[in-house]
Amino acid sequence: IHISKGELSEDLLPHLYLKNALKEVSKYIGNLSFGYNNGFGYNKLRKLIANRLKHEGINVTQNNILITSGALHAIHLLTTGFLSQNALVFSFTPSYIDSTHIFNTSNLKQIKIPYSNNQQFNKTIQKYHHYKDKVIYVESTFNNPTGQSLSSHSKESIIKLSCRHNIPVIEDDIYRDLWFEEKPSPPLKSFDNSGKVFYISSFSKTLAPALRIGWIAASEKVIEQLADIRMQSDYGSSILSQAVVYEMLKSGDYDIHLTRLRKILKDKQNFMLTILDKLFSTIATWHIPLGGFFIWIKFKDDVNTKKLFLDLLHKEKILLNPGFIYGGEENTIRLSYSYETTDNIEFALHKIHEYVKHCIDN
Repeated sequence: IHISKGELSEDLLPHLYLKNALKEVSKYIGNLSFGYNNGFGYNKLRKLIANRLKHEGINVTQNNILITSGALHAIHLLTTGFLSQNALVFSFTPSYIDSTHIFNTSNLKQIKIPYSNNQQFNKTIQKYHHYKDKVIYVESTFNNPTGQSLSSHSKESIIKLSCRHNIPVIEDDIYRDLWFEEKPSPPLKSFDNSGKVFYISSFSKTLAPALRIGWIAASEKVIEQLADIRMQSDYGSSILSQAVVYEMLKSGDYDIHLTRLRKILKDKQNFMLTILDKLFSTIATWHIPLGGFFIWIKFKDDVNTKKLFLDLLHKEKILLNPGFIYGGEENTIRLSYSYETTDNIEFALHKIHEYVKHCIDN
């Protein structure tokens, strides 16, 4: 039972809409270029993404968009293309980026700051002001793993610090479309008037991970440099996947799918919260995210989450993610309601409660 997975279950994937999109693509497949492209991506998709971003307060054109093979690929392109070895990366924690070790591969030095702590963020930036090569990494909406979002005030503060100290910002906003009742505050990129923010998103969390389509919004100069890096590495993302995503966006099927998806995810979150309230209220704390896939649990007593992980995996075939892999405290875990059925979620939560209570009582 994967109560750990940060992806949609098969029944939540828009199979019919994907099939319809493929039918549309098949009508002009002979007009698509199947040679090595220029690294920028499918122009029609780039233009459509740029137009959609304007509704988020981000004024860009297709020349500001680069298609990538997912968000992590976008981060890799930026770190390898623009940051020297031993550069500083300021990042909020806990964060999924700590589980990827992507910054370690380039010998980058990561400076971790508690999520939404503006005062400490300011002090930390000041402390390292003498370092020449620096970047800020931010998950602005429904952070993985905690589900938290930055307020408009926090975003404005980060932009001011970025401008004052001439530090670029990588904004990772892949969960933004997965809000439940109220649309999140505008992206950090919408406050950017100096081109300091590299804005990243992806369709992996809303359509299907296997499509492998994400994108970066940045200045034209940065996009041109990134396209050149693409041509030296992988020659670009699948043209078929890009065309399918384009057709889903153009037809409006993507937005219809999102409306359904938000409701189902909200219902599944409520289901998980009901069980948590019943079983975990005396042994743990959590806050209720306004979107995304996850609920972040902090146990009130010391719990060996590494042992909990191993016991549940080997004895019960239940897979959860301990919080320490994201830079969280030892007594934290990340629960996902996006992948499993409600029956499996209920079974897993009862087993987790049973094992945690045994740990606490002994």
